[in-house]
Amino acid sequence: MPGFLGEISTVDVKKGFGKSNKSSLIHDTIESQKYYLERRTIRKFENDKVFSEDDVYIIITEDVVLNSLHLTERYKVIDLKNVVVN
Repeated sequence: MPGFLGEISTVDVKKGFGKSNKSSLIHDTIESQKYYLERRTIRKFENDKVFSEDDVYIIITEDVVLNSLHLTERYKVIDLKNVVVN
């Protein structure tokens, strides 16, 4: 099923939530020693969702942002992540 899963812990985390049965889904992970985040999502909406990490932020949106093109144009940024961060 599409969505995202995560585990955050003060000790080492178990990495992985099992294999996805649907090869058509995008499968991404963001991980460190203290957290493990996994996304399984439909390719059709890939540009309308954010699954990103940088030095400061981890940003995950799962719902489709219907006006993402309008937002990126309005804020003059290249992607939805930068709309959220800026």
